Amino acid sequence: MRILIVLSSALFMVSSLHGYEFDYFPAGQTGGQPFEYLSDYTNNAQASALGNAFTAKNSRAVCSYWNPAGISEVNYTEFTVSNAVLFSQTQQNCISFAHPLNDDYVFGFSSLQLISGNALKTDSVGDSRGYTFNETQTASFITFSRKLNSKTYIGINFKVVSQAIDTVFGQGQSVDFGVIRNNTEETSYGLTVQNMVPITIGPDTAGINLKTGIENKFIKDRLNAFLDVSILNINKGTQSNLIRWGLGVEYKIIKQLWIRAGINSREVSAGLGINADKMDFDYSASFHPIDMVHRFSVSYRFGYTPTGQELLLKKKTEELYKRQASFLDERNQREESLKAEREKLKFEEWINIKLMLARENYEDGNYSAANQLLQELLQKDPDNVSAKELENEIEKKGQINYAAQKYLEAMDLYKQNRFDEAQDAVKKIIIVDKNHKGANILAYLIKAQLLLKEQKYLEAKNVLMELLGIDSSNSEALTLLKRIQAVIDIMGPAQQ
Repeated sequence: MRILIVLSSALFMVSSLHGYEFDYFPAGQTGGQPFEYLSDYTNNAQASALGNAFTAKNSRAVCSYWNPAGISEVNYTEFTVSNAVLFSQTQQNCISFAHPLNDDYVFGFSSLQLISGNALKTDSVGDSRGYTFNETQTASFITFSRKLNSKTYIGINFKVVSQAIDTVFGQGQSVDFGVIRNNTEETSYGLTVQNMVPITIGPDTAGINLKTGIENKFIKDRLNAFLDVSILNINKGTQSNLIRWGLGVEYKIIKQLWIRAGINSREVSAGLGINADKMDFDYSASFHPIDMVHRFSVSYRFGYTPTGQELLLKKKTEELYKRQASFLDERNQREESLKAEREKLKFEEWINIKLMLARENYEDGNYSAANQLLQELLQKDPDNVSAKELENEIEKKGQINYAAQKYLEAMDLYKQNRFDEAQDAVKKIIIVDKNHKGANILAYLIKAQLLLKEQKYLEAKNVLMELLGIDSSNSEALTLLKRIQAVIDIMGPAQQ
């Protein structure tokens, strides 16, 4: 599906070319922007064939022209020479060099030269001075790049720019900074800030440029696509800003042969590349209304050059390390899971033992020991339902036993005619168990005895009658009632 999208986009791009007006004169009908060869012109045939969209490209010595982080993945010493014949005998030449210092740092050097065709030297009235001259613009880059991690790379260019016209010479310096981020194995992003210190030579100034790019490997080592968007002169205000874009696609048709096509805001281009173990050859043709421009680049690698077998071994080793790390991670997770499961089972076993011992003590009537075990259990497992239920049972049992003990004490006090003390004991029973039948009956009897003690016979009689309404066969109440009735009969109505 992605291949269809790419091919459809390419067909749309080609079919639309006849109606597209390219920005051949970005500054209005003039010779262009100052030092435009540092931002818009390409110094490499591969990049030219890809629409000059190289900001996210890594691993080539020439990449420092677009992004100083672009040499970070060079793992051998590489030397590249490029040449392009432009209009009116103007030539563009470039040499690029990159050398890895170690696994993390790469050093690079590039020199780009733009030489105009010869012009006749004349005096102020147009008479020949007898010789010709040309204009030469040169930019030299010293590049340092660093691999921050497996996905992020940074780089910096220190560059010197010079311009010579006949005997007049000027020079300026600046710095570029770039970042490349491999978001996935397929997609990389690039960002460059060019001319962080604006370059000024005479009346001409090159402003700060912001370049962004994306590279996507639709089919690894076979189909790649590139997209760049740039804003030029961002320090000069919005009216001076220029937008540049570029798009390119390359496809490997056989083992060592690539075909390429690109388009940008200036021109359409196409080309091919031949890759060998130690040497690359790239060619591009750019289609311009004035003329067609041909570019040639040759790259040579020496020192450590990884062969296909070495690269395959490196890839397999990395995969092995990844599998080993994944295995160790999974093993650690399993061990942690087993450890947690063992701790859980150990805890559950402890809970079950405590609960079993508490039940045994409860069944043996040792409520204090059972309750102590339950408190230990609930301290570590406050939500244990079984422990809470048993705790409630023990509490109820304790209340029942307390009430029974107090009832016996109250009965004993009643029999000893210690009615006040008996009444206090009955009140405590009723607080614990208000439905205790024996305590409630005893309360009536005690109240009747206390009324008799105060010689309130009629009130005592009423209390006993009320009690007999509850328990009609209560012998103690019947006996007391006979005694009270006898007293009432003897003493007569006046004593009631």
